[in-house]
Amino acid sequence: MGFFERWFSGKKETVEPPEKIAERQKVDEKLKKTAEKSEIVTKSKKKRGGLFTWFKRIFAVGVGATLLALVGKKSKEKGKGFWDTIKDAFKSKKKENIELASQQTRLPEVKLEDTVFVGDSLTNQMGPYIQGAEVAFKGGKQTSWMREQLDKILEEKKRGGHKNLKRIVILGGTNNLNSCKSVKSIIDDLKHMYKAAKDAGLTVVACTIPDENFDQIVERLKKRWKNRGWNGGEYPLADRDNHNLTRLERNFIAVNNWIRTEADVDQVIDLSHKMANEKSRYPLSKDGVHLGNPKKVAEYITKKANIKTENLFI
Repeated sequence: MGFFERWFSGKKETVEPPEKIAERQKVDEKLKKTAEKSEIVTKSKKKRGGLFTWFKRIFAVGVGATLLALVGKKSKEKGKGFWDTIKDAFKSKKKENIELASQQTRLPEVKLEDTVFVGDSLTNQMGPYIQGAEVAFKGGKQTSWMREQLDKILEEKKRGGHKNLKRIVILGGTNNLNSCKSVKSIIDDLKHMYKAAKDAGLTVVACTIPDENFDQIVERLKKRWKNRGWNGGEYPLADRDNHNLTRLERNFIAVNNWIRTEADVDQVIDLSHKMANEKSRYPLSKDGVHLGNPKKVAEYITKKANIKTENLFI
C-alpha cells in the first residue's frame, strides 16, 4: 500500500513476519514445480497421441489402397466398371444373408391337400381360401374339441388314412378365454396337439391368438353374465390392473407369450396385434372378435407356412 493510500485510508502498514514470507515462498515454489510437471506430461501425451494418429492414418490409407487395387483388378478381369464390382459384392452378400435366413426359418413347401387346419370360427372364416385342406375347425369350439378332432384324424392316419398329411396349422383359444377357461387348461390342450402331431410326423405351425377389441368384448360379456345370472351376474375377467388391462386381455397375453417362447413347434405365426389396428391389412370385424379380412389372413398364414394354394388368392 502506497503512502497516500495509507494517509487517506487511515490504515497503518503491517509488516509480514519473515517466517510467513518464507513459508509462502515455499508454497509458491511447490505450485510452480507441479504446474511445470503437468505441462511436460501434457506435451508428451499430445506428442504420442499425434504420432499414433498419424500411424493409424497411414495404415488405413495403405489397406484402403490395397483393397481398391484388388477390386480394380477383379473389375478389369470381369470387364466391369469399378463401382459395378463393388455393388455386385454388396448384392451378393445381401443375397447370401437372405438365403441363409430363409434356410433357417422356412419350412419345405407342401400342398393344401397335405395340410390339416385346426381351429374355431376364425379358421372357419378362412375356409373358402384354404379349400382342399383337411378340415378340423368349427365355429364356437374350444381347444378341448379341437384336441378330440385331431386325435381322431391322427388315429385314422395310423390305420393307413390321410397318407399325404404332412403339415398342421393350429389356431385356437379365443372361445376358451372369453368363456373364462384357465390359461393352464388352454396350454395343456395346445401342448397335447403339438406333441401328438409331431409324434405322427407332421410339421407343426402354431398361430398366436388374434387380439380382440377387449373393451368392446368385456362390455358385451358383462351384460351377458348379468342377464344370465352367472357368477352372481359378475363377469370374472373385467377387473383391470395398474396398466388398465382387463384380466381377459392379460390371459390372452399369457397364452400368446407361451406360444411364442415355449411351444415345441416347427414354426410360430404371430397373429396377435395384427388385427387390433383398424388401419392394418388385418382388421377386426365390427363385432370385435372375428376377422375383417379373412382372405388376407389366410394368405398371410399360407405364405408364412409355405403352403401352396394353387392361385386361390387371385
